[in-house]
Amino acid sequence: MPKYVIEQVREECIGCGVCAGLCPDNWEMAEDGKSKALNTELDDLGCNMEAAQSCPVNCIHIYEMSDGEKKQLI
Repeated sequence: MPKYVIEQVREECIGCGVCAGLCPDNWEMAEDGKSKALNTELDDLGCNMEAAQSCPVNCIHIYEMSDGEKKQLI
């Protein structure tokens, strides 16, 4: 089981590219002009927390998994 799960509400994404700029190892701009996560289940957050915190529309949510339960970090 992964330690962290990333969920993105793509309908709310405005395609600013901040997440892809701050965390290019896990975020890219898709053909529709919106960002998308390359991996949504992670054992190490790396730069993903900064990417989520920098999203101007707060459409990136990160959860910590513990005993099968999700605890929202952002």
